[in-house]
Amino acid sequence: MIYIDASCGAAGDMFVAALLDAGADAKLLDDVTDATGVGFETRRVDRSNISALKLDVDVEGDEVTRYVSDEVRHDEADDGGHVHRDYTEVVETVEGTDLPGAVIEDAVAVFERIGRAEAEVHDVSLNELVFHEVGADDAIADVLAAAVLFHDLGERAVATPINVGGGRVRAAHGDVPAPVPATVEILRGTGHAVRGGPVETELLTPTGAAVLAEFAEPIDTVPEMDVREAGYGAGAQDFDDVPNVLRVVRGEGKTRSEGIEVLETNVDDVSPEILGSLYETLREEGARDVYVIPTVMKKNRPGHLVQVIARPEDAESLARLLARETGTLGVRATPYTHRFVADRRVDSVEVEVRGETFRADVKIASFDDETFDVSAEYGDARRIADETDAAVVT
Repeated sequence: MIYIDASCGAAGDMFVAALLDAGADAKLLDDVTDATGVGFETRRVDRSNISALKLDVDVEGDEVTRYVSDEVRHDEADDGGHVHRDYTEVVETVEGTDLPGAVIEDAVAVFERIGRAEAEVHDVSLNELVFHEVGADDAIADVLAAAVLFHDLGERAVATPINVGGGRVRAAHGDVPAPVPATVEILRGTGHAVRGGPVETELLTPTGAAVLAEFAEPIDTVPEMDVREAGYGAGAQDFDDVPNVLRVVRGEGKTRSEGIEVLETNVDDVSPEILGSLYETLREEGARDVYVIPTVMKKNRPGHLVQVIARPEDAESLARLLARETGTLGVRATPYTHRFVADRRVDSVEVEVRGETFRADVKIASFDDETFDVSAEYGDARRIADETDAAVVT
């Protein structure tokens, strides 16, 4: 597994540097450079007596100065720096690369998290949203590089509570409190906990929050694991007493279980529109899983059984939300059961379809090193099917 320690926040470049320092293949960044035109260089720096890897980028030959905040990153770039792309253009840029389908899918998901958060904060539709620095070439390259390296390591990622800093941040629309509103919105409903400090400046950027939310599961404490590698990605600033680094620890995780409660209710008078939105509504508020199952109720009326998998500390609030959304008069709770959670990794393999060779990512699930499921990433399978005029499932 990969354990992410964001006790001094996170940004896109810090993720890339930390993953490289923890053993990800640096040659894969050449693929991102070929796809985006953005070059990468790394160097070792000192952050409060901790040696860390610092990532520098080069856009068309002009080095871009990096700041802690994505929103002010380009203020002193020699080329003027400010690049404006709307959300659709960013997605088209990512999807226009020739990187593996699963990498593209995850990178688009990261930008969707940022886009939906920004749209909510500024009260515009997603298609109307214009990205400023987050849509620049180097920011897109950061996200693609992080996705490439996470897929290279192919290990389940977890993260403990995140320190977000404090104070105020100079942004495009004036000074705002740290964490900036988009960062708060990105983390809403993900289960990732945040803490203020340990310094009065922005530590967690929107890009860092979106990468963390997309690739890592929230946990409360350092996981039980046999440590193999550790990597440190340096932030832009060097604080006096606090190491400004993102730490990534890789190791062999133990088969784990987590406490859950199962909430259930039967409904026979809820519209399909409400049931259709119920999954997203409950997930945003912390549900681990949601199921809507057709059933037959009293007097042979058709209805639905709604099941919600919740952490014990979230059960009461989710039960109230379930009652409010559906109008049900009662929610059953099975308390303090648990579920076993499998380890997972992603490997890249070669497959031959109709005489042509393709690379595809496959997800491998196991308990205690015993593999019990291998399945192709849908995005890669669909891409190969389209290129060979074959069925997705063969």
